[in-house]
Amino acid sequence: MLHLRIANEPCTMDIQEEFEKLYVEDTPAVRRILERLEQGKYCSNYCFLNRFGGKVPLSRLCSGTQAALLTALRSNMEVNLIECGYDAIGCILSCVTEGRVVVHPEICHCSIYRFGEDTSCDVALEGYRFTDLSKLDEYITEYWPNPLPYLCDGIEELELHDLSL
Repeated sequence: MLHLRIANEPCTMDIQEEFEKLYVEDTPAVRRILERLEQGKYCSNYCFLNRFGGKVPLSRLCSGTQAALLTALRSNMEVNLIECGYDAIGCILSCVTEGRVVVHPEICHCSIYRFGEDTSCDVALEGYRFTDLSKLDEYITEYWPNPLPYLCDGIEELELHDLSL
C-alpha cells in the first residue's frame, strides 16, 4: 500500500539529485509510468523511447516523471511531490502500490483524477485505505482534513497496525 501524507512542510528533497542515484529497472510500474506520463516505453536503465520512437536519456525526464519513478523504485524513501503537477501525482497514486509520499495541502484545491482513467489504486491516508482514485480525489478535495461522513466501495477504515510506516 502507498502511504500518502498531506503536510505543509518545506521541501528539502531534490528530486533530480535523488533520481541521479537511481538505477531504473524494467518493472510493470516503470512501464506504466513512462507510458502514462511520457507516452514512451522503457528501453534500458539509462534511456527510454519517446512518443516518436527516439531514444532519450532518462536524465531528460520531467521532475514529475522522475518523482514517479523514484517512488516506484525506492519504497523505503518518502518522496516529496511538491515539484509534481496534478497529472504526475495522480499517476503516482494509481501506478505505485508501495512506498511513502508527501504532498502539499495545495493539492486539495484541484482534482488529481482525470475522467476516463483507470481508477484502481492502493493508498493509505488519514486512517483510510482507498482502492478507487476517484474516491480518494473526492476525500482530498471535499473532506480533508476532516473524517469521512460515510464509507463506501473503494474506501475502508484501516486498523491501527495498518497505519505504521
